[in-house]
Amino acid sequence: MRMALALLLLATGLRPAVAGDTFIQLGAERSEEAAAQKWEDIRARTGTVLEGMVPRISSVDVKHKGRLYRLRAGPTEAASAASICAQLKAQAIDCIVVH
Repeated sequence: MRMALALLLLATGLRPAVAGDTFIQLGAERSEEAAAQKWEDIRARTGTVLEGMVPRISSVDVKHKGRLYRLRAGPTEAASAASICAQLKAQAIDCIVVH
């Protein structure tokens, strides 16, 4: 069974999540400054929900959209990320959990 899982992960390019290897994506903005401002806005709206989280802004080129700047917070455990994202969604803040 373990061997089959290992082969599946190799064949698909997937890898199992590592402890503290999970982030919460909070958006993708047109500029690095807009992503940084979004972080400040979300932190101000959510109180302690994102306490201890570190923002990460990284650029990505998206076909037909150009360059965007992803705003992610973390790293954290997968279960914690899911819980935090649920709390954010309850406050009408979009997010997704990424590994």
